[in-house]
Amino acid sequence: MSKRTVKTKPHENLAPFPFQLMDVRLYEVSIERCNPEDEVDQIPISIGMASLKDSDESDRLLIHLAFDASFPIDEKPLCIIHLSVEGMFKPIVDISTIKPDVIERFKTNDAIVLFWPYLRQNLHDLTSRMRLGIPALPIIDPRALVSETAESEEQIPETT
Repeated sequence: MSKRTVKTKPHENLAPFPFQLMDVRLYEVSIERCNPEDEVDQIPISIGMASLKDSDESDRLLIHLAFDASFPIDEKPLCIIHLSVEGMFKPIVDISTIKPDVIERFKTNDAIVLFWPYLRQNLHDLTSRMRLGIPALPIIDPRALVSETAESEEQIPETT
């Protein structure tokens, strides 16, 4: 086995995300098998993200990531999938010291990077156990996949 060493520059310019991922929960799952005879309107792969503050007293952010698709995409679907995960994030510093545009960018764009692996894993585990033969979602920068962002309590049910 060969050993490879990579020299790196000091990480002075690297800034951590302003929030730490504290918890991820599988929020909602629906996988429907389709019979070959079933007429089903195909739905393209869709990924949506929405966020809200946990409560007025809390500085936690709840980010909801939803995935919808039918597989395979080009043929009659074998299944229709809806899966959503919710991440709970806490600031790593006093939230009043974080610029509002940084918070907004995190909620609408950056948070997905931190919990995309959890959505991938849940989807892969479920479809594997159902023996659907669906490949794992790609390891990519998922920020380009977000099709919609929202900050609305109507879109994410209250947590208990």
